[in-house]
Amino acid sequence: MSFAILTFLKSHANIQKIVQKFGTPGHSPVQEVANVHSQIEQRMRKTEVHSPVALLQLLKQVSMRKPFVVIEMSKGMFFDFQSKAKAMAFRAVPFTKVCEINYTRSKVVSFKESFSDTSPVSVITVITSDEMLAAKLPETENACKQNVSTAKCKCSNPFLEIVCMGDRAG
Repeated sequence: MSFAILTFLKSHANIQKIVQKFGTPGHSPVQEVANVHSQIEQRMRKTEVHSPVALLQLLKQVSMRKPFVVIEMSKGMFFDFQSKAKAMAFRAVPFTKVCEINYTRSKVVSFKESFSDTSPVSVITVITSDEMLAAKLPETENACKQNVSTAKCKCSNPFLEIVCMGDRAG
């Protein structure tokens, strides 16, 4: 996630800083997230979902007063950030303890382990060269093709015949 955030910053010149905050038990806006999950669960109890397209339709109809914005992602929107992130120094960030990470356009990130104004801020260099963010990200599509066997592909094709006509994309 950290490498993805840095990549986003690099490609959006108008954004100078991103602050990633992590919730702490009893002090986080979990109620809003729980409310959204509850609305989705209530809707799913009333509707059968047999395909990704049906799930997409259901999510768009969960809240009539404040409809959810559902962003459909295509194959070209998925990248293998993990392989690139391994070459960076993110291991020095104690992710299980941090409450806030600040990402900027520099080669460093800063983080805090407490929301207190007096808590110390730690700074580490995560990027050792500018080429790390400049190189093209590998798409996950290639990795997926290698992991799905021909037999599995043949087994899943008959499913397409069962999917309701209203659920078919295109």
